[in-house]
Amino acid sequence: WMSFSLASLVPFVQLECGMKIDGRPFWAAASESIAVYTLDHLRDISKATKSTGEHKMIFRQGCFHRRLFLLRALLAVSILA
Repeated sequence: WMSFSLASLVPFVQLECGMKIDGRPFWAAASESIAVYTLDHLRDISKATKSTGEHKMIFRQGCFHRRLFLLRALLAVSILA
């Protein structure tokens, strides 16, 4: 979330430089930070399932697959934005 926090500073820097506020740099940085955040979570999930085995997650399988789907969808939306 540090990159998202840095992206939130963009409008203040634009005002300090005497520029008109342009939202495009903020939204580009924000969507990039969301993409990196979700990609990191997806990698962590794949590492965890390889090390522990997915058979141990059977009792949480619905929640697990729903989380994977939502993270992948968030990654796709943030890349397309």
